[in-house]
Amino acid sequence: MTQMRSQETSSGHAELPHPGHLRVRFAEAVHDLSPERALTFGRRADLVLDEANRSLHRELGRIWCVDSQWWLANLGSTIALVVSDLAGPSYARLAPGSSFPVPFGQCAVACSAGRANYRITLEQSQPAAVQQRRAPVERLDATVTASSLVFNDEQHRLLVALARHRPVAGPDSHRLPTRRELAAELGWSPAKVGRKLDHLCAKLARAGIGGLVGTSVGAATDRQRRLAELAVELGVVRLSDEP
Repeated sequence: MTQMRSQETSSGHAELPHPGHLRVRFAEAVHDLSPERALTFGRRADLVLDEANRSLHRELGRIWCVDSQWWLANLGSTIALVVSDLAGPSYARLAPGSSFPVPFGQCAVACSAGRANYRITLEQSQPAAVQQRRAPVERLDATVTASSLVFNDEQHRLLVALARHRPVAGPDSHRLPTRRELAAELGWSPAKVGRKLDHLCAKLARAGIGGLVGTSVGAATDRQRRLAELAVELGVVRLSDEP
């Protein structure tokens, strides 16, 4: 039996070899996948994003094909994936433990882990129509939804302020505001911002969400980035909440 293998090349401009194939590109690596082959990506996966980043999941995502439709799954527990259309302004967020059909013919998949940002691109030779069904994906942990958490007005204001500065797509993120800048924006004292951040992180940690409590270098900035992502992932902050 002939085993289909991914092709790696430094070129990236050649046409895909066969209809139904998918090209995955990260840095100098290019993988051409047949429908019979799946690919994982992460710290220790088929496609290695960064072996040295301990904040990155060993297997963050999985790409595979079912009935001529390519799918993307987020195998992580704390990191969201942002999928953006390279031919337009559309994008979608894939929360941990979720999956959906690859929605665009050419798209970028971006994520942040610790202080690092990563971006891979996907190119389909013949994009299939997105099917309204779910492919099987192993659920790694329970999902926390906005309906299972209650935030007071000040907590919501803080989440909106953080989400306003979140990285929307691509590898380059906006600089997160300092505690003093958040305080000026909200009309609070820096000490109050610190207390509110502590309370938010503790509330979400009790709900089973990781990546918010720690004492490592850069933890303060990391938790602000994580809170900004969670505000949108959980539906606490919507586009209409932002100016």
